[in-house]
Amino acid sequence: MLTGCDERYASALKQAGQFIAMLHEKGVLHLDLSPGNLLAKKVGDDYQFFLIDVNRMKFTPVDTEQGIKNLMRLMEYKRNGALLAKAYAEARGLDEQQTLRLANQYADRHFAGRARKAKLKRYFKRG
Repeated sequence: MLTGCDERYASALKQAGQFIAMLHEKGVLHLDLSPGNLLAKKVGDDYQFFLIDVNRMKFTPVDTEQGIKNLMRLMEYKRNGALLAKAYAEARGLDEQQTLRLANQYADRHFAGRARKAKLKRYFKRG
């Protein structure tokens, strides 16, 4: 289950969730959304966000499920997901509990996939 994160990053995570929600509302879907492709610059108490690797973008209406799945790609650690999902739900006017439930499902799949990939890498590295 997703839990809270370190308070130092709470504001940045909330604002990142709002930023991605705004992109999705405008029909922008970054197909390679990851922490490495979302840059943040602190300006006062707020953050400005910049996307890189923009050649991997799709311009189409983004439904709730597709948006949450895309948002969860930003997670480096599972505990960050709750703040991202809550801010995203609020910004898009979605049901918070349903958004968190979907976020948990996608996070579980995301981290299971990462574990499988790491296991395969170790296997092939040995041989």
